[in-house]
Amino acid sequence: MRKILLIALLFVMPMAVFAQDDVVEIDWNTRGYDLEGETDATFVVSCPEDGEAFSLWGTDVYTDDSSICTVAVHSGLITFEEGGEFVVTILDGLEEYESTEQNGIESSSWGSWSRSIAVSALGNTFISEDGTITLEYPEGWTIEETFDGITITAEDSDVEAEILIIYLIDAIAEQLGVSEDDTAEEAMDSITEAFEENDVAFSNVELMELGDKDVAFANIEMGDDELLIAAIETGEGLLLAELSEDDNDLDAALPYFIAVIESLTVEGDK
Repeated sequence: MRKILLIALLFVMPMAVFAQDDVVEIDWNTRGYDLEGETDATFVVSCPEDGEAFSLWGTDVYTDDSSICTVAVHSGLITFEEGGEFVVTILDGLEEYESTEQNGIESSSWGSWSRSIAVSALGNTFISEDGTITLEYPEGWTIEETFDGITITAEDSDVEAEILIIYLIDAIAEQLGVSEDDTAEEAMDSITEAFEENDVAFSNVELMELGDKDVAFANIEMGDDELLIAAIETGEGLLLAELSEDDNDLDAALPYFIAVIESLTVEGDK
């Protein structure tokens, strides 16, 4: 696993919840639009055994008229023979959807569509050692907490990715020129400025509401490596996060990253 950490970059200078109480029983012809919810809403669904393929459009992110269960087979989460449970996340539409063949299923391509879905594995609950942070992380991933953050790593997954939740310890705050009282947008402005001074390229800065949190996202390019970083504004202060993927396929890992951030709760100072 490539380990390019935001923390490491700093010190060489001169990022749906996964589990809900109710499981929605669906069949193999149930489409994404049959799940009624706003953008970023998540659902735990269950597909029955002995399924059959129905139409789908896209890869990693799919049009919402795609068969949900067939999407899950295409993504490697379940099989036709066994079915199974997984998480569906409602997303905004895309301008283009890519066709690929994965896990014995070939999806179709499509142009602009108004609403999308993505699927991810059910997860586990993590509580930080001091009890201030709770989050959900996917099945098949490992999690470890250190003094400066939480590392979530994919091992038995369809992506080889790593998610970091980075605590705003004094050394990091000083390097980046940010504070716990900053908004997500203010923090990302400071982070962008700090890295651009060291010839690190930023792009695609975007603001998003995830649950009760305001989040600013940006891409970093360093040589052949790409990262997605996030400044997360919580009711208890600021956290940073980072996403990396071994093949730089950040789109494939993005639903996991969003779901981890959305599930994040903070109680008390970290």
